[in-house]
Amino acid sequence: MNAALLIYFAGVSGNFQGLIGFSAATLAIASVFLFMGFFIEESEVCLKLVKFTLPLAFILGLTASLIPNQTTILLMAGAKVTEDIVTSPDSKEIGGKILKIINQKLDEQVKK
Repeated sequence: MNAALLIYFAGVSGNFQGLIGFSAATLAIASVFLFMGFFIEESEVCLKLVKFTLPLAFILGLTASLIPNQTTILLMAGAKVTEDIVTSPDSKEIGGKILKIINQKLDEQVKK
């Protein structure tokens, strides 16, 4: 995934998580009232709505809890950029050169 998209998603993840969590809580409360309505009016419609809204509230709540927070998303973006840098051919070439220079300097210090 593109690092820029991850950074964008980091900015909106809190709002998105809050919206989904609020929806889950609202559906859970509605399920309770519908369940109470089933006992008061003995309406099959209320029971059918409870069978629909309660699992949906659970799924939305689970989804809200699985959305990573802003810090986690930014760390993921940083890891992606770091991985891209480390695996690029240029960095491997430069890394090899740096190791050669360090080895030469260490050999010079050992000889002294």
